Amino acid sequence: MGYGMIPQIQASHWLDNGGLVNLAPGHELKVPLYWHFWRHSGELLQRLTTTLEGAITHHYRAWRNVRL
Repeated sequence: MGYGMIPQIQASHWLDNGGLVNLAPGHELKVPLYWHFWRHSGELLQRLTTTLEGAITHHYRAWRNVRL
């Protein structure tokens, strides 16, 4: 089994034209997200991970400041 996730702002085009269908309108399930990778996967994946960690930290701090 596999699944994917896309932010609503990016999916809005397909939601609006029927390419994607909301199976449970008015309901949402919030779950924590985790980034997992094998440490021995190579330099490229390590660089991506480091970049994601920096971006997440930056955006989380900005989000916290807005929400407080």
